Amino acid sequence: MPPQLPDDVVEEILARFPPDEPALLVRAALACKAWHRIVSGAGFRRRLHGRAPPLLGFFHHNGSHPPSFNPTSPPFRPPYSPRAGWLILNARHGRFLVARKMTTTSTSPFATPSTEVVELIVWDPTTDEQHGVPMPPFKYSTWSAALICAAAAAAAGGCDHFDCPKGPFLVVFVFTDNIYKGTMSACVYSSEQGSWRVPTCTHCHCQGHGCRHSLRVRGPIVLVKNNAIYFGCDKNTSVLEYDLGRQKLSMIGPPPVCYCQDVVLMTADGGGLGFAIVENPKLCLWSREAALREAFTAEEARAGA
Repeated sequence: MPPQLPDDVVEEILARFPPDEPALLVRAALACKAWHRIVSGAGFRRRLHGRAPPLLGFFHHNGSHPPSFNPTSPPFRPPYSPRAGWLILNARHGRFLVARKMTTTSTSPFATPSTEVVELIVWDPTTDEQHGVPMPPFKYSTWSAALICAAAAAAAGGCDHFDCPKGPFLVVFVFTDNIYKGTMSACVYSSEQGSWRVPTCTHCHCQGHGCRHSLRVRGPIVLVKNNAIYFGCDKNTSVLEYDLGRQKLSMIGPPPVCYCQDVVLMTADGGGLGFAIVENPKLCLWSREAALREAFTAEEARAGA
């Protein structure tokens, strides 16, 4: 019988399994007790977690039906599914921020049913653990929200996100009570305190129809290394920046080429704010200069986008 491989050699082999096929590690863990000990060990899991996370799939909204999961790795499917009436807002480090909607009907035969968001939910699809978050006690007409790891916010990005699903979280809620007033506000919910903090606000200096577009907040949402979170606005006329450390909300303009275009916010190389726009047949990437609020750098243009 050949000698047994040392644990460090086995770990090196297991660490080279394709990251987009997690089922292989599950099978390896079931092969023998020694391999199970290696795979389930904190050191091995932390090593895997340090790599770029693979895309195992994504949730897709399809009309009035609950969000469906579309796997990019055929064997993988989360053990729990979203419920009816759920709207997935965003996800971060294994947890999802969900808006639970409820439809109300009137006794009047002429009234149409109305749908409103009654609460936010922080949901872990691997354990089905749910944490209810009440809607803010403020008046709002349009809004967006993002989920943040509380440890990362407190340490300016110092969390390794290894145990984020078990830890405290923050929900950043940006809103306006009237798109014609030109004011945006932001408030933060802390799971440790169980309450919403006092809102902070910023004023939009634009005028007329374009300002109304600026104040209709939408996704995507990007968290960058300077502990700031960014929300895209309708028509991409502006971007909302919320500084988690200073608890300050401000509004910045996108690169001129991105104005009123179909733009995706992203994390640029180096961890700053980036923009992606398709100019057929190229994918153009822009990054924001850290020292200059309105200065942007064209990173590259890739053909065949």
